[in-house]
Order: sequence, then C-alpha cells, then structure tokens
Amino acid sequence: MCGFTCVIKRNEQHPFQKVVIPPDTLNHRGPDFTEEVIDGSIAIRHWRLSIVDLTSHSNQPIYDQDEIFVYNGELYDYASLGERFNINEKGDTRIFLNLLRQPSGYETIRSTPGFFAFLQYKKNTREVFGGRDCFGKKPLYYYIDSNIAVFSSEERGILPFIPSIRVNSVTLGHYLLYKNRFLGSTFFIGIRELAPGATFTFNMDSWTIKESDSWQSYYSTSLLDKLTEVNVKYATTNINPDEYRHQFELAVERRLNCDVPVQIALSGGVDSAALAVVATHSEGANNIKQAVTVQFTEGLDESARAKLTADNLGLLHQIVTFDSSSMISQMRLAIKAHGGPLEHPHSLAYMQMCQAVRKSGKVLLTGEGADELFFGYSHYDEYKNESFAFREYLKPSDEACFISSAQGKPFDFIRAEGDLKSLRNLSTSSASVSRELEIKTHLVSLLQRNDRMSMANSVEIRAPFLDPNIVCLALRDDPVILLKHRKGFVEKIVNDYIPTLPPFGKKNGFRVPFDENFDAIRKSSEGQELLTIGQDLLSNELGLAINPGSIISPRLGWIILNVGIFANEYLSK
Repeated sequence: MCGFTCVIKRNEQHPFQKVVIPPDTLNHRGPDFTEEVIDGSIAIRHWRLSIVDLTSHSNQPIYDQDEIFVYNGELYDYASLGERFNINEKGDTRIFLNLLRQPSGYETIRSTPGFFAFLQYKKNTREVFGGRDCFGKKPLYYYIDSNIAVFSSEERGILPFIPSIRVNSVTLGHYLLYKNRFLGSTFFIGIRELAPGATFTFNMDSWTIKESDSWQSYYSTSLLDKLTEVNVKYATTNINPDEYRHQFELAVERRLNCDVPVQIALSGGVDSAALAVVATHSEGANNIKQAVTVQFTEGLDESARAKLTADNLGLLHQIVTFDSSSMISQMRLAIKAHGGPLEHPHSLAYMQMCQAVRKSGKVLLTGEGADELFFGYSHYDEYKNESFAFREYLKPSDEACFISSAQGKPFDFIRAEGDLKSLRNLSTSSASVSRELEIKTHLVSLLQRNDRMSMANSVEIRAPFLDPNIVCLALRDDPVILLKHRKGFVEKIVNDYIPTLPPFGKKNGFRVPFDENFDAIRKSSEGQELLTIGQDLLSNELGLAINPGSIISPRLGWIILNVGIFANEYLSK
C-alpha cells in the first residue's frame, strides 16, 4: 500500500533538477520510505507504506538499465505465485514485477486476490505501461498536455505540475445532481482517472496514450469476464452456500497474512460481525490487534451491539466516539484527502476511525462488497426497477430551489450530459443488471472513500468479501436463487459461533448525523461563508442560482457545503 507520481517533460534538453517531485507531496500514502528516480526527461517518486517484507529489499522505485517500476497494492497469494512461476523473491512487490515481465503474467495478476495500481517505464521503447485492479480499489490518475504528462495515485500528486487549476463544470454538475462522478472525470479540468481493470501505454516519442478500456466499455463489459483468467466463461449455476462460506474463510485468512498487526472495523451489522467471527477462528487470529467501532451520540448508534459481538469473541475492542461538534473541520480534512467533494457523509466517520487505527497499526479489515454482491440493499426485497446506479440524489423539491436562465427544469442540461439517462435505464432493467452497475458506481465510490480516508492516515484497508473467488461465485450464481437466500450464509456464520446474539434486523448503514447538525452549521459564521462560496461556484460554473427565500434541505445543504469547502481548499489557492 503506497503511492507514486511520475512526471514526464516533452523535448527536455537538460536533466531535471535534483528534486522535481517534493517528498511531502503524497507522504501520507507511504511515510515509511520515499525515493525519486530520474532518467532523462522522466522522474518517478514512490512513497512506501511497509506491510509485507519490511526490509529495504521491497523499497521502490525498482530500477535498472532496462526499466523503472512502482507499485501500489498487495498480492495476497504472492508466495504461492512465486512457487508456481519459479520466482525466487520474497514479498509481493518483486513478484508482481517478475510476473509483469512474463507473456501471460498480467492475466494472472489481474485475476489473483489482491489490489493494485502500477507503472512500468520501459527504457528501450520509451513507453510507460500502467494499470489498476478490476474493482478500482487503488486509484490511478493522469494529466497530459503538449508539454508535460503526469501519472499519480492522487490528483494531489498532479496539481503541482499543471499550468492552472480549474474546476470541471461537467463533473460539478454530476456531483450536484447525482452526488457522484462518472466516466473517469475528476473535479479538475485535464485530470482523468483510468477505468478499473484497464491498462494504458503512453509513448513518449509520439506523445500519445492508448487505453485498453474506456469507461463506457467498463460499464458495459461483464465484470465476470474481466476477472476470470484467460477469459473462461462460467455458466450460470446454483452455488451451494457452503462454497461461499469456504471461500470467505479463505479470503479472511489471506488478509490476515502480513508482517504487521491487523485490526477489524466492527459495526453492529451482520457483515462485519461475520468478518470478526471468521478472523478470530482462523489460523491467523494471533495477528489480530483489536476491533474498532465508531460510536454516535446522535441518531442511530449500534456500538452496543458491536461491543456484544466483540465480547463474545474475546476481542480487544476500541470505541471511537464520533465528534459532531467539529463537523466542518472534519469535512475540510476529508475533502482535502478525497481530492474533491465527498459522496458519502460516512467518509467523516471513516476518517476518525482510521485516525484511531493508525495509533495501533497499519491494516484494517472491512466488510465492503457484501451488499453489492448478494443483493443486500432494501430495494431488492421486492425488486421494482430501482437501483443506486446513476440514481439522482437530489429531489424535485431541491431542484425547485434553483433558478436557471435555460428553458425547462434547472437540471435538464446536467441530465443530458454524458448519456447517463441511458445508463440509468439500463441499471433498472433487471436486478442482476442493477447489481452489476451498482458494483461499478456505488461500490467504486465506497472504495474511493476507503482509499482516501485510510491513506490520509497511512492505513491499508482490506475487504475480504471482494476476493475475486467470492465475486466470481456470486456473479455466476443464478440471480433468481441468489435473490432468495442473499446473505443467508453470512448470518449463518455469526449464528453458528454466537447463537445468543440477537437477530439482525433491517440494514441501517453507517449513518453520520449530518442532518441533525445542519441547522447549527448553516447558522454558524463559518458555515454561512462556506455555503455562500458553494452557491457562488454553482452559479458561476453552472448558471444555477438559489432562489431567494428557498429552504435548503440538509440533503441539498450537504452538496453545497461540500462544494464550498472544495472551492476553499483547492480553488482559492
């Protein structure tokens, strides 16, 4: 788990100065070691967070006369992969590189348990080759103009090197209406995100980039096809729930195997409870440091139930009380880390949890993915053409708060951009299609949250439910049958080990009490200033002004406040 930035200057006549990429640019992603390598007109810096093989042997960049390599991620089965391919190396970093050098090695990497983003500069061809995992757990961004090309793990690794920082109005519009961003756009003009599962080749001589997959292809291509090695097609079948359980137990065991202690994010829900149960009964249980729970003093709180689970399992348990009094300052930290406005209020709780986790270690196990894979959301109870994918977040009453000079409804021009209407129609066509596109939109946004909030505190998050073996089982299972038993195997795991635990009720989610605090926020001088900044940016960039006298709901307030803080943190400078 690390970070990198690669800067390439076109037609460079003189070598770079000694330091081109400041060491503190992405230091939060890897404070354990950093080094920069310069080769003519290309400079690459890597920041390392040491998780596996804590020795200097796995420091990066790895460079020789033929190539420079940097990598951000983990391959959990690196030892068996080394044996299988006769690679005599310790640690996953050098095994990843050696696999990459083999003709079919990348296909193996793509479908093996783990996550990654990487760059490989091939000196003989003057090409940079890179890619990221199929789920999009690890980010990869790029910026290319006529003079410079920059590739990085975050937008913050690119911004110091571009001529000007300007907001992307299309992305801003999508965020306003959908509380999300799509099609690889970022909040900055010129900076794009590589699609999950895609690779790219950048040729320094022709100054062109070629991507293996577009975002349109990503949305339309089956994730199962992407994950299965050598493109093996599975027939739809009825999977035995015991096989799900077996694969989940293996997935948890894999993620406990590292050279630093592991902690478990424990909510009051069934997914994290099953994760804690399997982890504490696995061979790697000795590597568990503690469970960590966020407690809320307002609104919904499930910390008592989480404590009951931890006590039954004999887990050391830390409860982190969410501080609602400092909501704006927390949002400032989270938005700076996120590189843009936040999709999810629970990013703030994740930030506080990861701050606590960092005091006791570097690795956190979480339960993301179970709801997306196993139809865990309430709209699947009796599916009626609903989905989280490409769904509008704001309500008609929120839209009515805006004045637009254009004809029609204020947000009509936003709806017309990016062909999102057809993607929305597709996402609601069936439960199985809805699930596929929720994985590629809603889950991707959760994984982006995980990456930014954890790496802001130099913590690695591991999600066992998103093991490729489990995902492939769920995607090849008969959706009609899976819709009936859904997460039944997860509840059975908990009930088998803690039969006295009260039954799990309706899914509640990880709810941060923003709505309860919004009235106090908008009445504060700081809140008023930031809301005004947000409204001004929406007006200037989108031509949308708030109708005087409109009552701004907490839902709309979340959007405007995020936009205001983003403008204050990134654009005012």
